[in-house]
Amino acid sequence: MSDDDVTATTDSERPNHEGVRPEEDGDTHHLFLGKRWGNHAEENIEKWGNQEPKVLLLAMAEELAEIADELLEDNGLPPNAYRNDADRILNDIRTDGYRAREYLEGHCEDDDGSPLPMDERPVHDGVSQPERAASETEDLAPLVYQLYWSLEDRSLDTDTEHSEGSQ
Repeated sequence: MSDDDVTATTDSERPNHEGVRPEEDGDTHHLFLGKRWGNHAEENIEKWGNQEPKVLLLAMAEELAEIADELLEDNGLPPNAYRNDADRILNDIRTDGYRAREYLEGHCEDDDGSPLPMDERPVHDGVSQPERAASETEDLAPLVYQLYWSLEDRSLDTDTEHSEGSQ
């Protein structure tokens, strides 16, 4: 590490433990994404409280529906027409995810979309194998990073194509 690295005083100037600075790798480096996503999770807990695993999984399903919707939106085909089985499965994920959103809106939020008090929300059965379920999140979390990076790469490719086409 150079003397400049030791004397850096702001987070944006200070390298992480891998020597990566935010300006060198942008906001897509896994440490910066992790910090941003962790902060967002803490904000969610402040707003919604500690939620049950099943409620969190339903919220994740809703987010997957929104991602699937974006991926299917550009298929250039009429509604309910699919290029392949993957598109058909993504449509099922989208449908089920929006059902999850309806459940959450109806059982965990008031009419304004604010969280209901915890004692007014339904209580779900416990998790019989929390360790096993938690170990599956170890598989899910890296996939979230990979999906984000894949979409960022495609966004950069699209930006390059648009800028090249306009010259």
